[in-house]
Amino acid sequence: MKQIFADGNNYPEIEIEKKRWAGRKWRMIAIIISVCFLTAFSVVQLFNGKKYAHENETVELDHTRLMNLGEQYLNKGDVERAVSYFKKSAEFGNAKAQRMLGDCYFWGEGIREDKREAVKWYLLAAGQGDAEAQRILGDCYSWGEGIREDKSEAVKWYRLAAEQGDAEAQRILVDCYKRQGDCYFLGEGIREDKREAVKWYRLAAEQGDAEAQRILGDCYFWGEGIREDKQEAVKWYRLAAEQGDAEAQRILGACYYFGTGIREDKQEAVKWYRLAAEQKNSEARWRLGDCYFWGEGIREDKREAVKWYRLAAEQKNSEARWRLGSCYYFGTGIREDKREAVKWYRLAAEQKNSEARWRLGSCYYFGTGIREDKQEAVKWYRLAAEQGNAEAQWRLGDCYFWGEGIREDKQEAVKWYRLAAEQGNAKALKELGDCYFWGEGIREDKQEAVKWYRLAAEQKNAEAQYSLGRCYYFGTGIREDKQEAVKWYRLAAEQGNAEAQWRLGACYYFGTGIREDKQEAVKWYRLAAEQGNAKAQWILGGCYFGGEGIREDKQEAVKWFRLAAGQGYVEAQRWLGDCYFFGNGVGKNKREAVNWYFLSAKKGNAEAQRRLGACFYFGHGVAKNRQEAIRWYRLAAEQGNSVAISMLKKLGVM
Repeated sequence: MKQIFADGNNYPEIEIEKKRWAGRKWRMIAIIISVCFLTAFSVVQLFNGKKYAHENETVELDHTRLMNLGEQYLNKGDVERAVSYFKKSAEFGNAKAQRMLGDCYFWGEGIREDKREAVKWYLLAAGQGDAEAQRILGDCYSWGEGIREDKSEAVKWYRLAAEQGDAEAQRILVDCYKRQGDCYFLGEGIREDKREAVKWYRLAAEQGDAEAQRILGDCYFWGEGIREDKQEAVKWYRLAAEQGDAEAQRILGACYYFGTGIREDKQEAVKWYRLAAEQKNSEARWRLGDCYFWGEGIREDKREAVKWYRLAAEQKNSEARWRLGSCYYFGTGIREDKREAVKWYRLAAEQKNSEARWRLGSCYYFGTGIREDKQEAVKWYRLAAEQGNAEAQWRLGDCYFWGEGIREDKQEAVKWYRLAAEQGNAKALKELGDCYFWGEGIREDKQEAVKWYRLAAEQKNAEAQYSLGRCYYFGTGIREDKQEAVKWYRLAAEQGNAEAQWRLGACYYFGTGIREDKQEAVKWYRLAAEQGNAKAQWILGGCYFGGEGIREDKQEAVKWFRLAAGQGYVEAQRWLGDCYFFGNGVGKNKREAVNWYFLSAKKGNAEAQRRLGACFYFGHGVAKNRQEAIRWYRLAAEQGNSVAISMLKKLGVM
């Protein structure tokens, strides 16, 4: 080779190629080394990554295992060891363990009670989205347990729990919806917003929560937070009732009873009342008792009514207590026992039941079942009256009017009559009319009297109907109208008002406002007379005496005259005296005649005074006595008796 190149011609191209190969060799070596290095580094990283992943997996497994161990120990009753494991797991960040540890601190289970520490762990769990912890934390803020009370913060946590909506938190979710609704409805921790409350109640109701369904029904029923819709209310009440919610069953029964939001159906009402009553709902029990008492939706059974009243009364239901008291008072469905009645009235009255209060007052007023005590009566009437009970207001007004149990005060009476009257109490309306008519406790105003009489009369108050009839008859406070008078007299008379009966009889007798009919007159006179109305007895006696509208019968006349005279009715006393004087319907007995003339005369009856004067003058039934005769003639003459005046002239003393 050397010889070949000896001529100096070295072929430079070959040398250049050699150098190129040498450079490529070193570059290839460098690449191979780099690849090997990178491969080795990747292997190391991969090994390290697997190691770290394993460590994280171990940690996860550790705090879950710790949590599970804690629950196992808790179930075994080893609370202290459970707390130890909960704490370790909680410190690793396990949300459930944090909540469980919070519970242990809250209740002092396995560790000293510490509400603040409990809140700390609840916050950690809630912050990780634990729905139950969020709800409990809401409770803590709501009630100020372990942290300052803050309703707004409570609402925030309730909302977070409510808005999660996952299956695991379903029970809590519904509870949160209701709590959220309560907060908005009552304005607790947040501005009151009934519409927002309805929204949350609806969410809970649509998930089947019976209480929320009932509350939503209430919102529709009363138009709270939503447009009032009784039918929609009934729909939600029914859903809750069909789930066994006793209060909803009771309310649904009431809707059927009164036909509110649904067609009235007393039998269906009884069905729902019974279902609620059997669940010991006291309101339903007394309402079911009412159904039995009045025979509403079921056959009337007073004994069964008493049974249900008693069950509710024993649950301290004041409505049931006064009703049971009334059953004892009137002996309805049970043996009458006024003392037992007072006992139940008092129990209800002490619960501030206004109905029981006035009834207890009435017992004290009349001394029924307890010693009479008008002042104690006034006390109970006043308590009930101040609660707005119209019956009590009327009765308190009466006490002031007549000075019974309290100093007489007509103006105060008018005040209480008015309060009761403005509530539509018929008796108070009539009494207020009387006050205006006679100017008692208020300026006399006949037209105002007529107004109040009419209001009471339209409520079928018989006394007011009679008073209104009298106003029409005499044209007092209103234009005279005899026919309208007859109308109102009749309405009162048909209710048994004796005064109206004899006045209606008089209208028939004289043909005033109606066609004359003496027989019809006698009918109404008799009805009033049989009730002891003295004037009716005297008039009926007159009908028998003169054979007006009935066959003449002097003995029957004497009977009715005697009944009226025995009540001190002066006209009847004078007529009975006549019967004895002339022997009409009874044996003649002038001495007895003088006795009856004297009773009538001393009360101012002019004709009796004149007749008594004649008896003294002529010596009929009494020794002659000119001076005594003149005295009685003079009394009769002063009243315009013409016969007495003539006698005095004849005697030369006038």
